[in-house]
Amino acid sequence: MQVPLPREAHILTSACNPCMDLLALVSHDEAPAPAASGPPGLTPAQIAMRQRMLAMQARRMGVANPMAPGAGRDASSLRRGSSLRMVVWRMSDTPSRVWDVVLEPVPTASSDERRSGWESMSVLSLVWSPDGERLAVRLGVSQTWDTTTTHTHVLRVFSVYDGTLLYTHTSPTTTSPWHATLYWVPVPEPTVPSQAASMLRHLQPLDAPTDLSDDKPGWVGSVHARSRPTAPPPSANVPKGTGVLAQLPSLASGTSHASLLLCADAGGQLSFWLDGTVPIGPVSLPTNAEILSIVSDCHTASVLLQDEQTWQSAHIPLPLSTPLWHIAKLSTDLRTYLTHILDATFYAARAWISMVRPRAVEWQAHWDDLAKRHGVDIVLEWMALIMTGRASPACEQLLAQLTEGTTLAMETDAKRGLKHIRRLMATHVVPACERLLILLTELQGCAQWRASYPMAALDDVVPLLRQTQTCHAVAMALQEDVEREWLALDEYYQWWRMEQDRQERRKLGEDVPRVLTYHDTLTVLEYVQRGFLSPSLDAMLGAPTTPAHAPDADTSDDSHALTAPLWTTPAVVYETAAPSKPPTKVASALASALAWVDQAPRAPATATTAQWQGVFHVPTLFAGPAHTYAPRTLPGDAQTLVTRAEKLCTDTARVLVSALHQAGSPAPTLHTAWERPTSVLCRDEAVRSVPAEAPATIPTHVPRPVVRAVVHHEQHVHTYATHDTLVTLSLPPLTTASADVPRETHPAHGEVLDFAVTPHDLHVLSTTSHSTQLRSVAWSHTDTKGPPAKPVDLQDGTLLAVFQHGLRVVAHRDRRALTVL
Repeated sequence: MQVPLPREAHILTSACNPCMDLLALVSHDEAPAPAASGPPGLTPAQIAMRQRMLAMQARRMGVANPMAPGAGRDASSLRRGSSLRMVVWRMSDTPSRVWDVVLEPVPTASSDERRSGWESMSVLSLVWSPDGERLAVRLGVSQTWDTTTTHTHVLRVFSVYDGTLLYTHTSPTTTSPWHATLYWVPVPEPTVPSQAASMLRHLQPLDAPTDLSDDKPGWVGSVHARSRPTAPPPSANVPKGTGVLAQLPSLASGTSHASLLLCADAGGQLSFWLDGTVPIGPVSLPTNAEILSIVSDCHTASVLLQDEQTWQSAHIPLPLSTPLWHIAKLSTDLRTYLTHILDATFYAARAWISMVRPRAVEWQAHWDDLAKRHGVDIVLEWMALIMTGRASPACEQLLAQLTEGTTLAMETDAKRGLKHIRRLMATHVVPACERLLILLTELQGCAQWRASYPMAALDDVVPLLRQTQTCHAVAMALQEDVEREWLALDEYYQWWRMEQDRQERRKLGEDVPRVLTYHDTLTVLEYVQRGFLSPSLDAMLGAPTTPAHAPDADTSDDSHALTAPLWTTPAVVYETAAPSKPPTKVASALASALAWVDQAPRAPATATTAQWQGVFHVPTLFAGPAHTYAPRTLPGDAQTLVTRAEKLCTDTARVLVSALHQAGSPAPTLHTAWERPTSVLCRDEAVRSVPAEAPATIPTHVPRPVVRAVVHHEQHVHTYATHDTLVTLSLPPLTTASADVPRETHPAHGEVLDFAVTPHDLHVLSTTSHSTQLRSVAWSHTDTKGPPAKPVDLQDGTLLAVFQHGLRVVAHRDRRALTVL
């Protein structure tokens, strides 16, 4: 059966799913033309005219043209080749395409001095997971900027069902990524008793934190309904390999059996991944040797090496110890709860910045406008109104200006945001911190058991416990502050509606109130005196920082210079240490400030009992005006809760990654080398996308011996081919067997084009007397000298893929069609 392909496709090694009839193909897409940039709604002709006008203005002003190719650091300055696409086909009675994804390189930060560069990406190898539910792809990315070349290895794991990206691991390398070999083997998972896991199983599982926009439709006048934030949470960047959570190792979720992914890169380095997602310390083989193939059972891996003159094999025990699995599982649970903390704090900060804070700034803007219009101290005016009931012209103007709909929208936004923050702290951050303390306590116990856990990196667990306790305390203090702020807002809006109703009745001459409302006058007074913006929540959740723009100079005749302000408002700094600059330039003030610095005690490194009590027990609802109010955080530390959680995740990842690397470093055993065979079939099996006129530092075509490996009858079998012979190397011990490909009269007939191995059969693709026909012959490992299987004549073919149950797929020479046998 012939299957036409929409584009040229390549079959890589291990491209057949062992459990399903799925075939993975890699194809080239045409290089996209650079899109003309311009405002939306313009035609291409209008965009071209705009570019010409900008170029004319740039020449007239003597500056660089921003629309010229290579100007600035835009995406067009990086030259790329055609994009690579991975397509998965189902090879059943009616072959069909399941899904396809575009393989994109991981974005890297570039320097501003670099003006132009080249980027090449290569698909080095593919491999399916033992259960057939995941697909691992090894990529090589090379970038050349001016005279500097960087190389990167990228491992990506996709879901077989829909092509969803599950995992990404990026590792820079000094060697050019021109080949890689992947092998994924099932391994026995040891039983690891864990007291922390047993305790966590008895607790209520935590639900995933949600954004405020997912609760219910936004209010009609809500700021959240008008402008919804689009930034993804920290957990959304984990599959892409970016963000702080991606630094923390984690086992794959939903896998039925344990597995180990082995990767042999150029430069003689062998890497391991538990379940394809947890990296373990690599094994360095002889640096001058090239890894041709790798095969492994559940205990030992066998590697075939090649140097300039010889071939040799190496046996490497798999790093599968009980402490390694224990730390990997603890790391998985730690990342689960750190994901809850980071996502919850992210959504809490988003609710504060997008819902609560804009309403407080809006109230403050109304007050500042009234103060400028009437020239009064607006705080004193409102306090006088609260106490005496006499409204000044400024207060009357604002009471009449804000309608019931506007007030209701402002109240709804602020209260919904505060309720969401309180719920995130109470149901996500605080319980997740408590579960983190349980896991870190067990990790601390592992660090003290040196006989079974000889990992020096586990000594840094105690600081992680302190950071977790600090995040727990700040989250509880934040929850208390949010509750206080919500109660103050409720009292303020009750007074506001009562005062609006009372002022309207005074104008109409009515004495009987329409609605009786009750509010706490002291709370409203303190709230008005402090201001609408809470500095404590600003310090814990983070206020948006806006760059300060210099005022434009006035070029008129009468005001050619800037007018200096009468006084400078000092910036509010949330810290307990002494100010770094004197408040004024007066000598007396400077002397008093220096004396205060000398007399003030230093902030302790750790918080005392009294300071901890000050975080949770405040004598008053509001401590004073905003410019004198210090937030109730730990002394000497003004980090936001988001910053604390990110630092905790980064430090935890550093400790666990170092411990995993120390736990798995097996020593290879090299065997006797033999003379390097001649006339070996060589081919560059990587699919490369190289830009035109690429520098010599980017590999374009690197042929290497084609070697296939498989486990057969508890032996590691490596198979390579010459022009007319197939050679199998069985280890251990080293035994060699060869099989001749049938040749005809012409010396060019019978040449091997490609071959594939399975645990039961060996298949070879070779030429025949007709230059446009190919022959497929099946061999058996147990009897390579036996008669060949019945050949199948093909019209055209160049690449071969074989499933374990015998289904064979041959790609045509033009790689635009497949033949399924």
